[in-house]
Amino acid sequence: MAALVNDKGFLILTVPANKFLWNRHDEINHHYRRYSKKELMKIIPPDLSIKKVSYFNTLLFPMAILDKLVFSKNKRSYSFNPNPAVNGILYRIFSAEKSMVRFFNLPFGVSILLIAEKGIRVPRASMEKSTKPKNMQVDIKDLNHILEHTSPLWEDMRGQNIFITGGTGYFGCWLLESFTSANDRLRLAAKATVLSRNPAAFVTKAPHLANHPSVHLIQGDVRDFEFPKGEFRFVIHAATEASAKLNRRTRC
Repeated sequence: MAALVNDKGFLILTVPANKFLWNRHDEINHHYRRYSKKELMKIIPPDLSIKKVSYFNTLLFPMAILDKLVFSKNKRSYSFNPNPAVNGILYRIFSAEKSMVRFFNLPFGVSILLIAEKGIRVPRASMEKSTKPKNMQVDIKDLNHILEHTSPLWEDMRGQNIFITGGTGYFGCWLLESFTSANDRLRLAAKATVLSRNPAAFVTKAPHLANHPSVHLIQGDVRDFEFPKGEFRFVIHAATEASAKLNRRTRC
């Protein structure tokens, strides 16, 4: 199916979820298997960027379990037409999820929805040819591995503002390397505001991060800084106790 999608086109998949729900209904509808989110994401080719993946048919999930436990052995239970009134109620319950899925991903359900766009994710071949900035501390292969296995998770950051404390330390550097890499490759248009006690020193240590267009450094101490203006969807508190000895041992 991916080969049939034009550049910048979209692939929309809906598949049955949860293997333990397999029953006569799946056989009637010629299903081959039921998936988990992780299993479905693994079969998406690298030239497709996953924009959204969510369970749905969540509100009726308890009824699906009941159906599996009580009615799955009765082959006749799948051949009757439901009462129109009951069917109308179930339809309205199912339709109520439309507005929910639009704004957030549902944690479980009878089915899975996946939306992917072609032409955004960087192909593996070009990833392997990526060059490493002079001051970069994270290996390109590690960044490629992170992106290959977490690209759907980054979608929650698309167009969002992020505030990070401790973003210039050992863990912070790794975090910013991952963030800027995913931000560029997936075109997330996200912004990171990073609190640092010494922004000038960070510019010298990691200029490719400090000067990245998606990174904004502000000077301050985590104990008494003035919180920047604006709204932040995500706040990552990565600041820890510091000492000269510790900084030399864990220097980014």
